[in-house]
Amino acid sequence: MSTPLMWYHAKNEQQHGPYSEADIKSLLADEVITPQTLVWRNGMSEWLPLEQTELAKTFEAPLAKDDSWETCAYSGDRVRRSDMFQVEGKWVSDDYRAEAEAYVQKGGHLPRPMGGSRPEVNLDLGYLLHRARNLLLPCLVPASLLFLMVAVPMQFLFTYLQPLVTDNETETGLLSIGLGVVFNPFATGGILLLLSQNAKGLRPGFTLGFNAGLAFWGRLMFMQIFIAVTTLMGCFILILPGIIIATRTALASAAAVERRLMPAEAIKQSWLVTEGQTLRTIGCFMIVGVACALPDLLLSSILRLVAPTIADSQVGLVLGALFSLPVIFFMAFQFCYYKELDTLYQASRLQQTAAPDADLR
Repeated sequence: MSTPLMWYHAKNEQQHGPYSEADIKSLLADEVITPQTLVWRNGMSEWLPLEQTELAKTFEAPLAKDDSWETCAYSGDRVRRSDMFQVEGKWVSDDYRAEAEAYVQKGGHLPRPMGGSRPEVNLDLGYLLHRARNLLLPCLVPASLLFLMVAVPMQFLFTYLQPLVTDNETETGLLSIGLGVVFNPFATGGILLLLSQNAKGLRPGFTLGFNAGLAFWGRLMFMQIFIAVTTLMGCFILILPGIIIATRTALASAAAVERRLMPAEAIKQSWLVTEGQTLRTIGCFMIVGVACALPDLLLSSILRLVAPTIADSQVGLVLGALFSLPVIFFMAFQFCYYKELDTLYQASRLQQTAAPDADLR
């Protein structure tokens, strides 16, 4: 009779265990650990998030009748078959399509030898854009509805308040920022949770996103106000400190939603995972951010040139909100970027504390 595999998990940079699979399932049910908790067992070369090991089956969601869970032949991750394609008769996740095809073209054979580990963290811009697209598409409709629920009323409110407040461009800009800080966290929290659930193989709907938006609204709003104030203070001292603060804290919202962190913890997490990645983060966010903002600028300009009457009407306000929908893709990109950096950070921390001692193996 074979000996059951025993598992260890890491929490607060300390090792706990050993546990059986049944114990792990109980820990998940009691929320002592999460699918993102790092785990290790004998035979694995490094610590991995639980959701990337065979333990993923302990929290897999119900499937449609014609769907099933399969192991990706390239990454070793557990993925819904509906989100996979076949290479050499083996199932491969859509997220790793380009890498798997390139691997086979170079003479590799699937399944790829894992050695107990997932592929290296990939911060390539093309890969992140591809992953963000695949992550966003299944939840595009509820994410768009959440975004428009905030964007459309905010457009009307800004148009109503602007003449009452001031005609000064600076104060008008501050009014726009203020409204964004108050209302945007609702959409941000809901959309990020949709992305988080989708990354776990679930298919969340609008109701879950709406409830998440309400749940995270307060903490994300407080966090954005704090980040905005500290960024402005940095810019008043010198421009560079402000840019660094904005960059190092840009992933705080993703951290808060993905790990259910309070504002101070989320800001700290964002600061930690971006250590040594500041220039890369600035470059990636500038490229993707500008690309997502261009459709809004171009379409709004065209509308104002072709039909200025419509542009200034209530229909124009609704169209303005629709034109800004690409912002959702930028959120998906930020989320994927955070996930990669977080995996890199967690792996480096566990390397410092080292894998279990030989007598535990």
